[in-house]
Amino acid sequence: MQIMPGRRGFSLIEVIIAISLVAIMSMAVAPLVAQRINRTREQATVRELDRVRKALLAYYEDLGHFPSESIGLAALVSDTAEANWQGPYIAWSTKDPTEAATTDQFGEQYVYDLTPSTTPAGAADLIVASTGINRNSDLLVGGGWALGNITACDDLIIILNSSGQNRDKRAETIRELNNLAEAARVYYRANSTLPPDLSTLAGDYIDTGIRQSAMIDGWGNNYRAEVSLGANPVLKIWSSGTDRTNDNGANDDLLFEINSAALAAESLTAPAGTETTTPDEGSYTEYLIATAQAALDANPGLALHGKKQELKEYLNALGLSNIFEHDDWGKKIKINNGTRTIYSSGPDKKSNTTGDNIPPGVGP
Repeated sequence: MQIMPGRRGFSLIEVIIAISLVAIMSMAVAPLVAQRINRTREQATVRELDRVRKALLAYYEDLGHFPSESIGLAALVSDTAEANWQGPYIAWSTKDPTEAATTDQFGEQYVYDLTPSTTPAGAADLIVASTGINRNSDLLVGGGWALGNITACDDLIIILNSSGQNRDKRAETIRELNNLAEAARVYYRANSTLPPDLSTLAGDYIDTGIRQSAMIDGWGNNYRAEVSLGANPVLKIWSSGTDRTNDNGANDDLLFEINSAALAAESLTAPAGTETTTPDEGSYTEYLIATAQAALDANPGLALHGKKQELKEYLNALGLSNIFEHDDWGKKIKINNGTRTIYSSGPDKKSNTTGDNIPPGVGP
């Protein structure tokens, strides 16, 4: 080997200095690179959670409930064998669908809490959360969600409530039930008998709308009807309610009853040649009161202490919207706190004259 004149290799000290400089630069740059990677994953998880939120709302729209905790987010991509499952509700192009639906961009499992205990109370029906960059759940403390700390930690969460999903559907369903009940009353006045089923009302007594929409509730199920047997038959018309399960008018079903005896009494007392009732007047109030009374009866532990004894004081506690605040005559629907009975002051708008109150005889 020939050594070129005037050339020499690096000394040991020079090599050590060079390696040290590279190591120092690496240590300085590495945290910045890791930080950039974490922020990229965080942003990707935020976008993923937004897709999960939309998928969960679509799932709720079809099935009337969020996925159970036993299956969790996998229900968005795996057929649950329920009749109305229309998924997959979210699509993934690169991962195993179940793994993609249930893990965040940090590779950690999403926290799926269907019955969350929250502070403030009642803030959510469902929480889905990523533990974020530090991979530690900072909001879930002692089994409860401290939502007031949401801006002070790196947890990424979505909060869902079913009440917003159902409010408009419930109001529309109540309106349609009221129309069906009024059509049944008109049928009785013309035929002296209650209609045997809802199809009998179609055409002559009610416009069923495009694709029979007037016969379908806000959750996509057909309205149901049944006439009881006996001396004074009663027609029950109901919706299966938010859970889409037929409970024959009980639980969350929305029920309206038309009593043939009451209609017969109207016919006997009304002057000849006059209408026995103004369409829609009073019948809507009857339904509001029946629904609210059922909600109150289902909450025997609810303390009634309002000085004004108005139903509006308890709407939130009963899970009712503000459409239950007023009757057909614009007066506030009230509660007799002693008997726990909900009532309207009726057409004369006077609570103390109980003869025309709904229900009759019930007052303060």
